[in-house]
Amino acid sequence: MAYPYDAIPEGYEGMHWEDDSADEQDAELSLNDLLEHCLLPTVHEASIQFGTVMMWCLIFRASASFLPLPAIPVHLLSATCGLAALTSMFGEAVLYFPALATVGYAALGVARFCTRWGYRCCGPVSAFACVVFIISSFSGCFHFSELAFSDPSVWHMVRGAQMLVVMKIVSVGFDVDSDEKAHLPNASQYYGYILHVGCVVFGPWISFKDYLTVLTRPSINFIWVVSVMRSGALAMFCFAMSSCVTIWTSTWGTWKWWLAYNDAFAYRMSHYFISFMSEATVMASGIGCHGEGKTWSFPVAVPSKIELPRSLVQVVVYWNIPMHVWLKEYVFRPSQRFGLGGFPAILLTYVASAMLHGLNGQLWAVLLSLGLSTYVEHILREKLSSIYDACIRARPCKEKCSHHKTFFSAVTLVWNTLFFILAISSLAYLGVMFDSDPKLQEQGYDLTHTFAKWLYLDFTGHWIALSMYVVYKLS
Repeated sequence: MAYPYDAIPEGYEGMHWEDDSADEQDAELSLNDLLEHCLLPTVHEASIQFGTVMMWCLIFRASASFLPLPAIPVHLLSATCGLAALTSMFGEAVLYFPALATVGYAALGVARFCTRWGYRCCGPVSAFACVVFIISSFSGCFHFSELAFSDPSVWHMVRGAQMLVVMKIVSVGFDVDSDEKAHLPNASQYYGYILHVGCVVFGPWISFKDYLTVLTRPSINFIWVVSVMRSGALAMFCFAMSSCVTIWTSTWGTWKWWLAYNDAFAYRMSHYFISFMSEATVMASGIGCHGEGKTWSFPVAVPSKIELPRSLVQVVVYWNIPMHVWLKEYVFRPSQRFGLGGFPAILLTYVASAMLHGLNGQLWAVLLSLGLSTYVEHILREKLSSIYDACIRARPCKEKCSHHKTFFSAVTLVWNTLFFILAISSLAYLGVMFDSDPKLQEQGYDLTHTFAKWLYLDFTGHWIALSMYVVYKLS
């Protein structure tokens, strides 16, 4: 999935103002330049890409709603529109996705056959097959048309959509394993789900059960239209903030932590752009109906919980809600059932997340650092909550909790404010890795880039995590 900064016109990413103390007229001209040379072109390009995918979502929605189609043609239409949307985004690389889906289905079929001998292994086998296929593709063992996936820019482009396909395949496998009466979806159901137009490009991950709601043909009404338009408008706003406004705010100061926060904020805004866009496309395709069409929603990210975080744990949960659910359901809980508990299960979950995000050293470093920081913060705040009998856990207490010192207690406010500041600094420290260099975004980031950024910030985030662990051991 291309990073949103790619839409910035060539040469504009280096634009700056010669005189930071310019008068009001110069500042106004600079803002006009920002509007003319960045905001309008980038939003226009994003709207074209977004509009193409949305067009296929609406074609599917209208066809499934108004035509008297039985289930099998609906599933085939879902896959066909999904492939059309993928082609509009990735060109000839589209062949990669049905190939991956087919490998996954073959692995599921073999694993399902093994259940005759009492082995329920569809989930692990499908995951292993996907990993082997991805590594083989990345190393250039498989070629589709004249496309070699050893090209980092191509790999970086398809990585996001590939992650969604893998998540769906693995979830089908574990769902079949968890229910003795469950049957493997037939071919039309499977490909309709894996390549569903509403979430195959931008996401989000949806369960097979969620996908089957398209067969209920929820009504097309005013609430649905408003919900889709709202998410689309929020996506464009976040894209404008990410691609253009943060270029302007980067001139507000030269303090390295301000620049780090600004770069990280731009990255978070680009994430919100994808999140709101995925909300819009999945609802446009007919998923997210509640109460017989009275409400439509499919929340992916909650920016308010991330920009004003109570803890890093809260950031992880609300960063990508569907993915958090997937990791909890198909990695964390199964690992606990196999005897892993506490930190090993959490570490395995972050390793799984890193693998899903691709063979990228920087992502591994960031995600594993995030896992370490969230775990240390969690155990420290649990202990402090017990010592002070206060509501200072990583997750907010329920309305009527047993703590003596509640939210407005002085002790509670002091500790929660301190952890809020630490969370904000961690957001800057971890998010600064994903800067706006177009060449780096096209090919991906390496570990050298990561450590250079962290060295510039004196490895502060890791020192904070170590300090919290020392306080935990000494308290």
